Amino acid sequence: MEGMTTSDAHAEPRLPTVAVKAGRPEVQPDQPLNEPLVMASTYVAGGAVEYGRYGNPTWAAFETALGALEGGRAVSFASGMAAISTILDLVAPGETVVAARHCYQGALVQLASLEQRGLIKVVLVDIDDTDQVLAALNDDVALLWIESPTNPALEVADLPVLCAAAREAGVTSVVDNTFATPVVQRPLDLGADVVVHSATKYLAGHSDAVIGAVVTRRDDIWRAVDEKRRTMGALPGTLEAWLALRGLRTLHLRVERAQSNAQELVRRVARHRAVDRVRYPGFGGIVALEIAGGAGAADMVSGSTRLWVHATSLGGVESSLERRRRWTSEPLTIPEGLVRLSVGIEDVPARRAGRLASRRAGDRCSGVGTPLDSAMRARRHPRGSTPGRDALGDLSGRGGERRLLAGSGGCRCEPSRPSPRPARPGRSPRRRAVFAQRRIGAGRGARDQADQHLVQRKPHGSAPPRGRRSATCRHRRSDLTSS
Repeated sequence: MEGMTTSDAHAEPRLPTVAVKAGRPEVQPDQPLNEPLVMASTYVAGGAVEYGRYGNPTWAAFETALGALEGGRAVSFASGMAAISTILDLVAPGETVVAARHCYQGALVQLASLEQRGLIKVVLVDIDDTDQVLAALNDDVALLWIESPTNPALEVADLPVLCAAAREAGVTSVVDNTFATPVVQRPLDLGADVVVHSATKYLAGHSDAVIGAVVTRRDDIWRAVDEKRRTMGALPGTLEAWLALRGLRTLHLRVERAQSNAQELVRRVARHRAVDRVRYPGFGGIVALEIAGGAGAADMVSGSTRLWVHATSLGGVESSLERRRRWTSEPLTIPEGLVRLSVGIEDVPARRAGRLASRRAGDRCSGVGTPLDSAMRARRHPRGSTPGRDALGDLSGRGGERRLLAGSGGCRCEPSRPSPRPARPGRSPRRRAVFAQRRIGAGRGARDQADQHLVQRKPHGSAPPRGRRSATCRHRRSDLTSS
C-alpha cells in the first residue's frame, strides 16, 4: 500500500484491530466469521478436552481475544467474584495480603471472611499513597491486590512503581482492571503479574452476561488458575462467553464514547451547587459525585432520573447510577452521599434534552426539575420534614399534594385542588345539573334557573377573558407562558 513502510507492514496490530480480529475461526471457504456457540457437556474420548468442565471452543475463543487485548493468557470464570476467589485461594495459610482499602466491596468481603477464619492476614492501605503501600510490603506479604481506579472512590495507583516494588520483594501483584479496561491501560505491560476482570462490565458491555476472567503471563500462575477452575467448577456459561466475545468486538468504541461523555459530564456538574466534590481520574467512563446533603439527597438524585437507570452494575451501553453506601458491606470511609455514575454511550444532546424535558414538565405543573435540583430541595427539606413523594415530584394528580418545582422555571403551585367528580354514565347534561342542585339542597326555583341556563348559548366566537386563572394555579396564564 502506498505510503506504508516495511516496518509498518510488520508492526504489531493496534488494539482496535485486535479486538475485532482475535479469537475468530481460521479463514477458509464456507467457514463462519464468528466462533459458533458450542453447547456440549461431553466430547468424544481421545482428544484434549474429554469433558465439558475442562474446556469449550466458545470459552477458548473469548480467552484468546481477551488474552490478546491484555497481552497474556486468559482463563474465564463464571463471574468476576469467581475469578477473585480463585486468585485469593492461591495464598497459603498464614500469609499476608496487602489490599486497597477502597477496592470492590466483594473482594473486601472475601478478604475479611478469609481473615476471620484464620486463613490469611489482611492489611488495608490507601492505594494512591505510594509510600504507605511500599511500607506495607514486608517479608510476610504474599499478594498485593491493586485496583486502579478504585471502586467507587476512583483513586489511582502508581502501577509501575508498585508492581516493580512487589516483584523485588517477591510479592505477586494483582490488578483489577475492570474500570480501566485494556483500552486505557495494560497492567501486565506495567509490571503486574496478574490481571482480573469482571467481564460482566465493560468487556461484555451490554448488561446481559455474568462472567469473569484472569489474565497472566506467568505459566505457573496460569496452570494453577486453570486447575482451580477444573476442580472447583467455577465455569463460565457458554452463552455468556459468546456474548462477552461479541461485546469485545466493540470495546474500544464503547469505552472511547463513554470516556468522552464522562469528561463532558464532569465539566458540566463541576460547579453545581448540589455537588460537594467530583471524583474523576481523567480517563474511563466512571464518575463519582459527592452530593451535598448526604444520603437523603443522594437517594433523591438516584431516584429522580429519567434517562439514567438506577442500578448497581456498570459498564453497559446505558448510563446508570447508584448511591454506594446503600450497601452495608461498603467501607465506612466511603461518603454517605457518594453516587457512582457509569456513563453510557448515549449522545450528550439527548441527555441535555432529558434535562430540559424535566424542566418543561415543571412548566406544566406536572413534574420536577433536574435530579440535582431535587438534591438542593433535600438540603432545604431534610429527611423527615418533607414527604419523599413530594420531593421526587408526584405525578399522580391527587388533590392536596404539593408539587415542589424549585428551579424548574414554572410557577410555585399551591396544593392542587381535587378534581371534579366525574359524571355518571347515561345522564344528560340537564339531568346532571338538576342532580347537582338537589345535592346542595336547592329548591325548585334554583332548579328552574339551572334548566334555563342549560339552553342558553354562548355568542359565536366568544372566548374567555385574557389572563384568566387556571383551575389549579393561583397565577395568571401569562405568568406561566412568559417563563
